[in-house]
Amino acid sequence: MKQDEDNKIDKKIKKIHAKNEALESIITTRDFKQFFEDFDELSVSLNEEMSQNSIYSFPNCVSGKFTLINFGTLEESRRFKKHHSIAELKVTNQWTTELKGVHFIVECNDSTLWIVDFTNYVMQHVKLEKDKVKILSVFDNPIFGIVDISDNILVSTGLESNLKLINGKTHKVTDSVYDISPIIPGDVFVNKDQKVFVTGTFPWSASPPTGRVLSCIVTVMDQTGKRLIQYEKDSNNTPLFTYPFRVASTRNGNVFVVDSLDKDFRGRVVVMDPVGNIKGIYTGHPEVNTEHKPFTPSDLFATPSDYILVVDWKIHVVHILNNESELVSYYCLDDIGIRYPTNLALSTSGRLYIGAGLGEKSQHNFRAKIYEVEYSGI
Repeated sequence: MKQDEDNKIDKKIKKIHAKNEALESIITTRDFKQFFEDFDELSVSLNEEMSQNSIYSFPNCVSGKFTLINFGTLEESRRFKKHHSIAELKVTNQWTTELKGVHFIVECNDSTLWIVDFTNYVMQHVKLEKDKVKILSVFDNPIFGIVDISDNILVSTGLESNLKLINGKTHKVTDSVYDISPIIPGDVFVNKDQKVFVTGTFPWSASPPTGRVLSCIVTVMDQTGKRLIQYEKDSNNTPLFTYPFRVASTRNGNVFVVDSLDKDFRGRVVVMDPVGNIKGIYTGHPEVNTEHKPFTPSDLFATPSDYILVVDWKIHVVHILNNESELVSYYCLDDIGIRYPTNLALSTSGRLYIGAGLGEKSQHNFRAKIYEVEYSGI
């Protein structure tokens, strides 16, 4: 009988020690996840009722910096925090191309498309049929910018300072009036006033002996090819861009530029007013972008409602900015089955085309897709 009592006392003492250890762990831990787990176990062991919170996942602790103690930063174990976007998107059709990537989509008045895989130097003129992509012609040239202008196609090849004009019917290629010599052009955009925006860099021959690119520029021209303004440096004579990759403009005249920062596609969006004053720099949103999920803008697009949609390639997200550069919402394209989006374009029917290309773990025989998306709210 006495032995049974001693056993019970020993068990109680062990439980008390366990609770003390759990409490000590809660007090001293720097691991937030462990804190919640220990607190939960202690609470249950003391037969306390836990309040029901609306937390749907506990965060993982990722190493970070803090002034006094290295707590780290919180990262959702769920893919993203729950977010009610202002945008509603629905895939209405999709096509599989013969390309590895679809980095540009331009629709003509006859509903045919020009699509570009610029990493493999392929441009195709295609027609989207019910269940296939019919190829009308193929150009094996590097294309770094493309836009529809007066039923013709204006392109930059990244090789010459002069933009090329492709006849929409005959496919004959001629020089355009748009020449930004000695700059080598990149992306091309035409606004509602038919002003042509061209991103560009000085060629290697114009660079200092160090071999570094001298400068990066966004040039604006009128319909005759006359240069109206160049965006290159801010009021402190500091370069505005590292590598201006994409450009667009809103109806109020603000200019949005995707500025690529490194070979891993990390980037930012530089926003300027019409005379070149910086209005803002967007570097992503903490709900979706972290150290391990950086902001990787691959394209931007101005909607008819004057929102700017920024494609975040690696995490399958579209960031939605207003025309003053402020984030108003975002949309997870993965929720509607679109992964690794690379390009946005408006169809003549008022829907969106979204090009989706190679991902980091795509198979060798991967073929890029074009999605037709019905949208509202933006």
